[in-house]
Amino acid sequence: MPAALSLHNLCVSVGRRMVVENLNAIVEPGERVALLGASGSGKSVTSGVIMGSLPPHFSVTGRLTVAGVGIDPALPAARRPAGIAAVHQDSATALNPLVSVGRQLRVPLRQSGFSRPGARQEAARLLAAVGMDDPVRILSAYAGELSGGQVQRVCIALALACRSRLLVADEPTTAQDTVSQALVLRALTAYSGTGAALLFITHDVAVAASLCHRVLVMQDGHVVESGAMDQVLGRPHHPYTQALVRIATGPAA
Repeated sequence: MPAALSLHNLCVSVGRRMVVENLNAIVEPGERVALLGASGSGKSVTSGVIMGSLPPHFSVTGRLTVAGVGIDPALPAARRPAGIAAVHQDSATALNPLVSVGRQLRVPLRQSGFSRPGARQEAARLLAAVGMDDPVRILSAYAGELSGGQVQRVCIALALACRSRLLVADEPTTAQDTVSQALVLRALTAYSGTGAALLFITHDVAVAASLCHRVLVMQDGHVVESGAMDQVLGRPHHPYTQALVRIATGPAA
């Protein structure tokens, strides 16, 4: 079975400035991999390449393969074959403000073979799974009627509704309280349990450790350390990883 995601010698530049350089990564089916780093490390630029959402002034080279199919990493999402579900960091622009949440969720579910009543029932289940207290009401709501945290959770439910074999989630828990965050992580874990792969992009060491099997640590556009999550965080070798772990665990570490 081919890898769910493969990046080979990925390079991204803006003008003469290299923001990601010679990045290599593989995510296998059913695997949850964290791309971990502070703001400016290059992790969100990497996710933008994978999702086809980078602005046109970025220059991209290298190879991108999804489920064994090669994709030009410079192509925008609209010109790519289906296969990647995405949770973007800027969830405020991810939903159509003129279409109800329920209708937006039903589109991918209907494409997956659900009947109209079945799609509505599954949409409500997905909203409940990501922590919506009143999913039936949310189905009838519009993005402008929701809080930022609620919009983010709707976007996660929408990504799950796509039932893709690869989900790229860029900082999906940043606007959530502790309870909602735990529910989102549980939903993402259940999603990967179906054999789908997850690339989880975050600056939060603790959240990454609670969810992911492996970690890639990025600094200044380079992967400086990688491996099994417990090994990398338990015995970090690179000074940058050591600093991230020290900050996350506090002075007692």
